Amino acid sequence: MLLQTANNAEAIITNCIYLLHFIVYSIDSTKKDVILTSF
Repeated sequence: MLLQTANNAEAIITNCIYLLHFIVYSIDSTKKDVILTSF
């Protein structure tokens, strides 16, 4: 049972990291678009 919980926690952390990377990437892309359109 403890192993199952550890696996779940690891999966949740991994998902959070992926989500964080996706958000940062999205913000970066948006910034680039804004910079490109402002010139």
